[in-house]
Amino acid sequence: MASLCRGPLVLITLCFCLGCQIGTSTIEGDDAVFMRTGDGLLRTPELQAIVDLQVERNTLGLAEMLLATDPSLRARAAFALGSIQEPATFSILASQLENEEDVAVRRDIVFAIGQLNTESSVPVLVDALSQESERDVRYRILEALGKVGSVSASEALLAADVLPDEEPLRVFALAVSGAVSNVNDEESRDLLFSNLDDSNADIRVAAAYYFGRETDPSLWSSRVSRLRGVLDLFAEDDPAALHLIVALGRLGDDSDIERLIRWAGAAQDWRATSRSHSRTGWKRISTGCARGSTE
Repeated sequence: MASLCRGPLVLITLCFCLGCQIGTSTIEGDDAVFMRTGDGLLRTPELQAIVDLQVERNTLGLAEMLLATDPSLRARAAFALGSIQEPATFSILASQLENEEDVAVRRDIVFAIGQLNTESSVPVLVDALSQESERDVRYRILEALGKVGSVSASEALLAADVLPDEEPLRVFALAVSGAVSNVNDEESRDLLFSNLDDSNADIRVAAAYYFGRETDPSLWSSRVSRLRGVLDLFAEDDPAALHLIVALGRLGDDSDIERLIRWAGAAQDWRATSRSHSRTGWKRISTGCARGSTE
């Protein structure tokens, strides 16, 4: 029976993934914060010149533009450096961040620093967070710390003094640090486990994201009962459920088949695409498992 029912776990997970985008779009302000506002690029030759430098990967020219009088030019130059991801630009970015007065420029400098994925940025980002009062910049700092693939960055996130509305972003940054930046930190994982059933849906989603995105379930499988227990208590429309369903599907334990099928049938308000894919798969799954149990 195990061999017959192993495949359904993959099919179940695939059906959910086909119908539901795995992301954190329920986190308040997520789209607004992480989508850069327009700066008149198509109407401004000076901004277009910066894009040309970006295409040419001319980091020296872009670094010089960080000193421009117009803050929109400085911001665009910082954003361009973030796309190039040249480690040698860290020093100039860190220096400019310390002295920059314009909020939009600070935001884009922090983005560029985060894109470098260098542990040297951790103390710079921690210091910036302690002094920063602007919401968009603080969010970018938390995001940047999550991109740094180091335990020190995770420790900084754990120790960060954040406002209540920033907690979902801090938890998400820790999830990204573990699942995307491949930081294996037990203390961070403990926090993610503990937040799976938080009363704030945004925090639940952020914590669950780690388990749905982490490709190595052995990092958390010893505590899989926590995922199962939380999932069993979720309402049918809980936005964090999908991530845990994907995680259990990846784990591939036959004991989860009935649980995942039950979720597929119960979540009536999930996307129509998911339901249509599910309806073509569940009957095949049930028939296959039933046949296996009688053979």
